[in-house]
Amino acid sequence: MLFFSMAGKRIGSLSVNVIRLTIALPLLLIMTIILFGVDFNEIFAGGNGRYLLLSGLIGLTLGDAALFQALVWIGPRKTSLVFASVPIATSLIAFVTIDERLSLIAWVSIFITIFGICWVVMEKSRDKETAAGRSLLPGIIAALIGVIGQAAGLVLSKAGMADVVDPLPATFLRIAAGALGIYIYIIISGKIGVVLRGLRDKKALAFTMGGAFFGPFAGVWLSVIAIKYTETGIAATLTATVPIMMLPVVYFVFKERISGRTLIGTIIAVAGIALLFNR
Repeated sequence: MLFFSMAGKRIGSLSVNVIRLTIALPLLLIMTIILFGVDFNEIFAGGNGRYLLLSGLIGLTLGDAALFQALVWIGPRKTSLVFASVPIATSLIAFVTIDERLSLIAWVSIFITIFGICWVVMEKSRDKETAAGRSLLPGIIAALIGVIGQAAGLVLSKAGMADVVDPLPATFLRIAAGALGIYIYIIISGKIGVVLRGLRDKKALAFTMGGAFFGPFAGVWLSVIAIKYTETGIAATLTATVPIMMLPVVYFVFKERISGRTLIGTIIAVAGIALLFNR
């Protein structure tokens, strides 16, 4: 996330989104071929490739596009608050579509964790949020579309793997669909030139390459592993703790002071996570 933030300030979120998926796609393909070979019929046997493709389009193309637009319209703090609801949306969609049920303790754990995350994110930053001066409603709607896209993408990933497809090739298929979707978008919208100009910024490209490795390559891969082996709502809750996990980096690398409110929120979120693993 930090890599993408630094790159986005230089070349814009659209260029970063296109470049990160373009970098991650061949990495995932190479790893899939090395570990599983080239017989894709066998690799995806028993699963549902259409669900995996759809999860990439909905989660990575639509969801991420809505997220980036919300960041522009209402800023990172408000967007993060809305996106903290992804675990709840994921659990509800999973309950309705694939009959995945969470225990009462799991629900309590999720709400405790989300409360801790919101407590941290709601703290006013010294930096002004970069909003484009639009009304709040369009930004909130964009963020909610992003939430639904992310949640539906996670549930579709689990349904597509069907407990038999390995998370690595499943991730490759998701990223491939997400990349295809965004390629179609930049062609239709005539924004290819914007992306090509972004490629000329060597520093931004280096940041995006680092982010692509830890994000769409390793990060999405690991999140799909979590989805396969646990409930999607719990996996989404752990994924939502990114703002908490970034605090050591913010403190040690960027030398930013961590307030008492942030520490309290972190403790609450960690307590929720601990309860998840001890239910």
